[in-house]
Amino acid sequence: MEVYGVRFPYKIKKALYFTEENILKIEYELTNLSSFNFDFMWAAHTMFILKENSEIVLPKNVEKVVSTWRFGNYGDEYNWPCFKSKSGKEIKLNKIRSKRIKDAKKYFVKGKMSEGWCAVRYSKPKIVLALSFPASKVPYLAILTNEGGWEDIFNIFIEPCTASFDRLDVARLRGEYISLEPKSKIRWYLNFTISEIINFKNISEEGLLI
Repeated sequence: MEVYGVRFPYKIKKALYFTEENILKIEYELTNLSSFNFDFMWAAHTMFILKENSEIVLPKNVEKVVSTWRFGNYGDEYNWPCFKSKSGKEIKLNKIRSKRIKDAKKYFVKGKMSEGWCAVRYSKPKIVLALSFPASKVPYLAILTNEGGWEDIFNIFIEPCTASFDRLDVARLRGEYISLEPKSKIRWYLNFTISEIINFKNISEEGLLI
């Protein structure tokens, strides 16, 4: 599939195929057709069902996240995966509660991802849904958990992206965006893996749980 930009001169292509029975791969290619640098923001807007007692799994070196929606104030920083609220209550961001909580929040991992993967570990059935991507080209990650707080839906958005904060102007201020040179291309990919390997330490570039 491919499409040309309307307001801006670019072309983006993607191809989808299975590399394994349980791994779907999407390859992307963006071309800057202009004679000027093209500052851009791409984000996967993947939406998956949630189950109570599911767990969000991120690389071990993730220590902080930054709020962008319905979670403290815009730009507030919190420890990952647990922190104490101002009232002294322990908040576990990686643990999914009941849909009856009626809560929703979105946050970004602070700074660049050194490892390009994230996952949801489901308890019933015991499976892992994992996403993997090249951190050198898709260095940022946003997560939106919706425990019934938005449209009474129980789901999660996992969003690897090329710029932070859902706003290119803010990403520019933070120096957290990508600029594509004139007449040049950039390629990246996104793997979706479903696995029964519950305990893992890493996810390879091919989407294999290690």
